[in-house]
Amino acid sequence: MMPDRPRLAGAGSVPVVSDPVPGRSFSRRWPAEGDFCVACIGLGLACLGCLLLSLSLRRHYRQAFPDSPAYERRRWPLRIAGYACLGLSLWPCIRDAGLWVGIILWASIAALSAVLLILLLTYRPRGTAAFGCAAAGLVAAGLLL
Repeated sequence: MMPDRPRLAGAGSVPVVSDPVPGRSFSRRWPAEGDFCVACIGLGLACLGCLLLSLSLRRHYRQAFPDSPAYERRRWPLRIAGYACLGLSLWPCIRDAGLWVGIILWASIAALSAVLLILLLTYRPRGTAAFGCAAAGLVAAGLLL
């Protein structure tokens, strides 16, 4: 037996569909409450994670800090902090959008932050400090809003 399909009242009318999940409404406004904050937190953490991971590589560290001899001491802390930030950026996406959609949202946010960082390291390698400050500002704005 096939389920009943929504009936159309006439040409050009919108079908009436019952709510598939009790408690959640189809008429959710965009952007919904909290979506902007979650996007800010996720994007900021992903940008920080990609920045820290790129600075853990000798070439990018030398591009950003040409006079600093402390690369060998900072390599592993930068790498661990970068992976931690990328892992933490997954949490707000899953919390807001659910598991599977949150993982896809996180992958797209991580890809966006990687592209932004690639462009920055290609054209302005010494602008990484400003990029890091902007990413931290995004996280702070998302937490405060």
